[in-house]
Amino acid sequence: MSSGPTGSRRKYHSKSRTGCQICRSRKIKCDEQRPSCLNCVKRELQCSFLQTQNSTWIVLQSETLNLELLHHFTVSTFATLSPDTQIRELWRVTIPQMGFTTDHILDGVLALAALHIARYNTGRRHALLAYAIERHSASLSKALPLIFLVKPQNCTPLFVFGVLTLYYSLARPIQEDDALIFGSGVIPEWLYLMRGIDTVVMAEASVFSSPVSLIFRSTWGSLDYWKTHTPEQYPVLTELKDTICAETPDDRERQLTLQETVVALTRSYTFFYGGNFKDQDKLRGFYEWLFKISDAYLRLLKTGDDGSLGVLAFYAVLVKDLEKYWWIEGGDSAELHQATNIVRAVQASGTIKTLVYTSVCAVDQRASFPEARLRSRTSVNGYFPELERSLPLRTAMGSEKRTMLIDPNDIGRFAAAVFINPERFSGLAVDIGCEALTVTQDASVITEVSGSEIWLSMFLAIWRSAGHL
Repeated sequence: MSSGPTGSRRKYHSKSRTGCQICRSRKIKCDEQRPSCLNCVKRELQCSFLQTQNSTWIVLQSETLNLELLHHFTVSTFATLSPDTQIRELWRVTIPQMGFTTDHILDGVLALAALHIARYNTGRRHALLAYAIERHSASLSKALPLIFLVKPQNCTPLFVFGVLTLYYSLARPIQEDDALIFGSGVIPEWLYLMRGIDTVVMAEASVFSSPVSLIFRSTWGSLDYWKTHTPEQYPVLTELKDTICAETPDDRERQLTLQETVVALTRSYTFFYGGNFKDQDKLRGFYEWLFKISDAYLRLLKTGDDGSLGVLAFYAVLVKDLEKYWWIEGGDSAELHQATNIVRAVQASGTIKTLVYTSVCAVDQRASFPEARLRSRTSVNGYFPELERSLPLRTAMGSEKRTMLIDPNDIGRFAAAVFINPERFSGLAVDIGCEALTVTQDASVITEVSGSEIWLSMFLAIWRSAGHL
């Protein structure tokens, strides 16, 4: 936490008349970085700087960058896309070769390679993210019109396009309003992409005879097991099904749709919690649920139905086990991204002298922050939003899940102490969480303190971080 003399005078910036067209139209300050300003990179927009620079220089630079990205894809990125050695070789050789004759595949390869380098090369991150957006947009514009004209000649390239776009959607930097596997809207973009890939495969038998069919044929044994095994009953999912029955007594159609979706999810849980499965089997178990959910469930999801969102939250837990792959980011990464943005905004303001950042996942252990940090764990009101309005302690957690809870008023009191004496806390990370109690114990403590009996009830709500069951 930095400290210094405070002042009420606002720091004014000179008005820039040379910013990109998008920033000027939105009347916001443009940093004028090339080839794309930071505002356009964050919002995945086509910056006008990409169009106004010297055309010869752009062509030469793009050709050189394309060679670098293609080389990186064939020596590094390919190896991260599958744990299976045969499929890795497919990504290294066959997919790039297809790109030489199919533009939307080549664009997808270049976009994914750019994201991969940007993840680890911070010095070039800005320019690489801008180029990834440009190539991804080009791929979409060329391939999407063909989706409605699927035929034997183009079904295999469209299948590869779908897989590349899926990886891109998962790997793209988390936006300010993103959390976990959810995108800016209620339904993740990649959920529709996965179902679209399945449609392409089923529509044209020629995909099965192509070399790229190895991507799904290598896990056919896992698919057969997913369909035929008798899954064990996981307490959290059993409780979820019971809650659906209790909360939808008068809507039989909705109840059946949600129940069928949970049954399919139970099969996917087997690959993560029911035995010693290989990584490729876990990935198949993760993806297969997306193929099996019904259109009726997606319609509920699109309307923001509480029950459907609750089921999706339990599916999101599986992402935690897949975060070893660079192209999947979870809830902790989302908070790290948010914290970084806040720090940068404070530094850019020139007027804020003291910042206190509260975190529930200790982001200070994953990045260097000069400000004071409060590891506040979990806000009581955040986990139990109806606590002040009703007696049931409603939660989506298992009854024996341990968490550290704290009254948000106590967080505010501690933050106030920091502002009163900033020098004392400068640069410190203070953990104000105390003891980790189970949900059952939480109910007992609240009963004792309040004098009113508190009981547990499942609450179908979206979880914003994985692994909390």
